[in-house]
Amino acid sequence: TFVGTAEIGREALFALPSFTGLRGPEAAWALPPATMNAHPHVIAMNGLDVHHFRAVHGLEFIGEPVVEQPDAYRPRLTLRARVGGSGLLAAVVRKLSGGVVEAVFTTVGANLAFIEGKAGRVPVRVLFSHAPRPEGGSLSRTFLVGERGASGLPERLAGALAMAQILSGDRAVLDRI
Repeated sequence: TFVGTAEIGREALFALPSFTGLRGPEAAWALPPATMNAHPHVIAMNGLDVHHFRAVHGLEFIGEPVVEQPDAYRPRLTLRARVGGSGLLAAVVRKLSGGVVEAVFTTVGANLAFIEGKAGRVPVRVLFSHAPRPEGGSLSRTFLVGERGASGLPERLAGALAMAQILSGDRAVLDRI
């Protein structure tokens, strides 16, 4: 099958994201869909932009972030940072994390990305999907991934707070691109 000049294959060229460290069955909790003005590729690549973490999120790196590409379809950024920023949400994330976050941000293909990290000792696992809209911009979906049952509650809370902190700054920038 062809769309324009690109061939659509029957099998993916890369493995779908998977998360490590889950002790039991995993579950995903969807955040409300978001319509954004930026193209899906711009949104997905935002997570690899080392400098935006300082400028937009006020993070202070502990050591140098590492950008690498383990294969042709997966660029990845690994970082460890002190939580910066002001306001109630930043203060809550600082308290929850002990002031330090660790994250591995990986894009997969053109419009998927995921984060595996820790806010202090609480694991944070997030999957992002971005699809182009016919009228322009993107429909973005965010899923928090954790373990089923009560044991997943701290992860969901940490993930939701961390994502709210991240997306609040990114959204203002991405919608102006």
